[in-house]
Amino acid sequence: MGCVNNKREGFNMQAAHFKCDMCGLCCRNLKLSKVYAHLDMGDGTCRHYDEKTHKCLIYANRPVICNIERYYREYLANVIDKNKYFALNYEVCKKLKQGVLKNE
Repeated sequence: MGCVNNKREGFNMQAAHFKCDMCGLCCRNLKLSKVYAHLDMGDGTCRHYDEKTHKCLIYANRPVICNIERYYREYLANVIDKNKYFALNYEVCKKLKQGVLKNE
């Protein structure tokens, strides 16, 4: 799940909702964080990721850790500003697209 582009550094930082273009890069790079280990098929790809459609097979019922907005509401709303949290996620998305971050 990638992020949709706009004029400001390529990402819509002020969006009310996290904008994902569903590129699947985050779903194919789970080895970058141990918190996703239970979803990893062993090659860094999520077991719920569909290689043909680049979409999540359980998207409507995906784990909270895979839902940026829900994770924010449930765990971070009182910790970090929503726009800052989105910006951090867009930055990771950008780095995945640039090839700076990838499974090793």
